[in-house]
Amino acid sequence: MARTPKTTMPSRQRRTGQIAAVVAVVLVVAVGAVVYTNSRSTEQVVNQAGALQAAEATLGAADLHLKSLSQVALLAADASLGVADDAIVAAAIDEVDTASSRLETAADRLSESVADAIPVRPLFDASDDILEAADEGRSVDAATLLTERAAPAHAAVVEVVTEVRDTLTDDLTAAGTTSGRWSRVAGFLTAFFVPLIAMAAYRQVIQRQLRLARVQLETRIAAERELTMAKDHFIADISHELRTPLTSIYGFSEVLLDDDHSDPDATKDLVQLINRESGELARMVEDLLVAAREPESELILEPIDVKIEDLLADIVHTMGRSGVEVDLVAEDAVVICDSLRLRQILRNLLSNCRRYGGSRIRIVGERSDAGYVIDVQDDGRGVPKEMVPRLFTRFVHADGHAVTSGSVGLGLAVAERLATAMGGSLDYARRGRWTTFTVTLPISDADEPPLGWPSEVPASA
Repeated sequence: MARTPKTTMPSRQRRTGQIAAVVAVVLVVAVGAVVYTNSRSTEQVVNQAGALQAAEATLGAADLHLKSLSQVALLAADASLGVADDAIVAAAIDEVDTASSRLETAADRLSESVADAIPVRPLFDASDDILEAADEGRSVDAATLLTERAAPAHAAVVEVVTEVRDTLTDDLTAAGTTSGRWSRVAGFLTAFFVPLIAMAAYRQVIQRQLRLARVQLETRIAAERELTMAKDHFIADISHELRTPLTSIYGFSEVLLDDDHSDPDATKDLVQLINRESGELARMVEDLLVAAREPESELILEPIDVKIEDLLADIVHTMGRSGVEVDLVAEDAVVICDSLRLRQILRNLLSNCRRYGGSRIRIVGERSDAGYVIDVQDDGRGVPKEMVPRLFTRFVHADGHAVTSGSVGLGLAVAERLATAMGGSLDYARRGRWTTFTVTLPISDADEPPLGWPSEVPASA
């Protein structure tokens, strides 16, 4: 009896150790399984979030594509009526090509995410036929194709993608719920059976990754929506701005054709109005051509030595012919610039003064240590203070209107970019009662342009 404890105690200790080892192994395996499952759930959430973002991007791209097609059909109809030229229609067609490329990219991303094809081909086929009809001047066919083929094809794409998006949303919610449950289990095991600090740190990393994925998803979705809205506003604004001078030109020319021209003064007034509206239209087209280049791309300039007082006098004379009186005080100098681009800058600034400035406009040119300084001034109320920091940014508007007239928010950005490209600068300041835009240009070493060198490129060049 006395030897029984000696023979049974070691056996109990071994059995207890074995049980503890088995429990430990089971717990380790359980913890590992929980951690692995939680990681897989998080990965599933991230993948589904990416697929959901692709679905939202596809819906936005499809809407933009249909709006671009509608714009082409509208401009084709305007072209057939003579209120829009082929260049505008071609630009709208290029916009459709860009929208098609974005829709195709977004649809491919979504197809890869959900392993299912998105039916965009019928929409692209209808788009090709509409563009062909618009390019050939068949505006009625373009409008018919838009209604009978493009709109139903777009609706089919939206229906499929919406269904995919809703499914992804439900799956994402379910995966998030599952991930949350496994996280709670892991937390329970961590609290009792594994080193608390290590597991807590790991859990925090997982949650941080999940939050980051959700933030990135929300940011991307918001960016896509903002881009779509910006495109919609831009298309609407540019359509309105271009049609306004075109309508005026067309209407005034109709009056001239119907009139017996018995009143020379009235005829001259109409011609001046046509000239002014044509200048506005040309300026807007020039702004769009410059803005179409990527910011990092290099502008093509032809800098020469220019007698600045002659160029300024010619611009003032041209503005006077269109009915805008501008006072000019300019010091003689020879500057280095691309005269056509300088004209574009000054036309933008003077048009801005005419539309939004005061009754008095003047140009003051003089030498300074920084170069030759050209101040374009008016006695209007000036730019609102809250707009000044973003004055030279694209698409900046004040009170719902572009800061620079007729440019849908491009004029000042284009002017500043051109001035910088010529080695100068463009700045804004409020000096007393004068609203002042200052163009600074480098002065040539020569007092006069070289023999045989033109003082400037003619305005018609």
